[in-house]
Amino acid sequence: MEYQSDWDVYSLLVEDKPASIVVDMGLMQIAPLAEYAHLAMLDIHLTDTDEHGYPSEEALQQLYELDALIEECVVPLDFALYAGIYTHNESRVHCFYTQGQDMLEVLGPVMQSFPDLSFDMELREDPQWQTYHEHLYPDDLSMKTIQNRRMVEYITEEGDLIERPRPVFHWIYFATPADRGDYLMAIQDMGFEVDEQKESDKENYPYVLKIVREDPVFLDHINEVTISLAEIAMDFDAFYDGWETDFIKNQGEEGAS
Repeated sequence: MEYQSDWDVYSLLVEDKPASIVVDMGLMQIAPLAEYAHLAMLDIHLTDTDEHGYPSEEALQQLYELDALIEECVVPLDFALYAGIYTHNESRVHCFYTQGQDMLEVLGPVMQSFPDLSFDMELREDPQWQTYHEHLYPDDLSMKTIQNRRMVEYITEEGDLIERPRPVFHWIYFATPADRGDYLMAIQDMGFEVDEQKESDKENYPYVLKIVREDPVFLDHINEVTISLAEIAMDFDAFYDGWETDFIKNQGEEGAS
């Protein structure tokens, strides 16, 4: 079994409370695996939390130390795959797909190093990896925030002045020309201009719209812009495919990203 791990983290609201999910998105390449049909869960009970049930900064530092020890113990194992961590409502659940092992023999000694943390272990069958697909792996909008963060981190490392407005181009794909026209009507007051309309070779979404607007690209702002465009696209059976801009490093210094 070979796959390229791809760990990342994203946040969302679940039942009006903040949740944080750390997930190996690379497992999507191979999921589900018949020989790893059991889900073992280490559920840590959180007591040092805010009013929303999310761990305090001090508690998080301890949890990060625990995360590192768990990863060190689990990753080398042949009988278990570390799928992710789900933190929500006074609970932090580590998820592993195993060949039937409950992971207590592996994780029990680790937890003894943290005597102030209480926990439960659970093992259940999950041959289709339902928990991975429905609760760990990001949905389309959460995936956009992950992609945005990766892009912003990259251009920031390259010296981009992310607070400075510049033309930002966006692509949206449609099933019909009528859907594309309706989408344009829906965003007509948002300040976007049409840069290009064409057809593509995408079988179910052959009609492309490329739009542009001047925007800064710091993360909070670009998330707000792209999520808004993506949500409107969903109303017209379309999908938002991403954004592109030029680097701006110093006055007059630009380069394509």
